[in-house]
Amino acid sequence: MWMYKADNNGLPNGDATFTTCASNCIKWTWNTTNAAWNSPSGSWSNPNGCGQTLDYVGIYVKATHRLNNTFFGSTTLTIKQRTTMRIEPVSNVLC
Repeated sequence: MWMYKADNNGLPNGDATFTTCASNCIKWTWNTTNAAWNSPSGSWSNPNGCGQTLDYVGIYVKATHRLNNTFFGSTTLTIKQRTTMRIEPVSNVLC
């Protein structure tokens, strides 16, 4: 799962293939052994919630599920989805 600063197209730094979580991006990975999220990697140095130009935050999730049944056999299903939201402005006192 990624949380990233989204560009005008809702992508992280124009990366439509979601291959790298480089700048202004925080990435979590799932640890199947512990059934918990690993510590996040990356950073987003200064999200902007002040003024007229507010940042947009994107969330990207990619999950792979192994299917084992008699009808389909053993196969995997990968689900990928993203969404983008505007960072809500904070009070001028905090800016």
